[in-house]
Amino acid sequence: MNPQDAHSAYIRGDVELVRIRDAEGRIAAEGALPYPPGVLCVVPGEVWGGAVQRYFLALEEGVNLLPGFSPELQGVYSETDADGVKRLYGYVLK
Repeated sequence: MNPQDAHSAYIRGDVELVRIRDAEGRIAAEGALPYPPGVLCVVPGEVWGGAVQRYFLALEEGVNLLPGFSPELQGVYSETDADGVKRLYGYVLK
């Protein structure tokens, strides 16, 4: 899917928020950018999976293992569950 169509679906609300762990094979509704390095790893319309998904899962693990580690993330959202564990989420198309 091209980025414009994915962005249009995002604006219409045809998306759902899922854990990055569960996003494999789903179409990204937003770009995902970690800083550093500040480069888009996933663009809207791209399918989540592979090295990019593993990278964000490694960031999730790092945030939980190292309390002072707090990368800036855009297009990926952190929520703390009832056990105090931080989980990463992203919007994908329905």
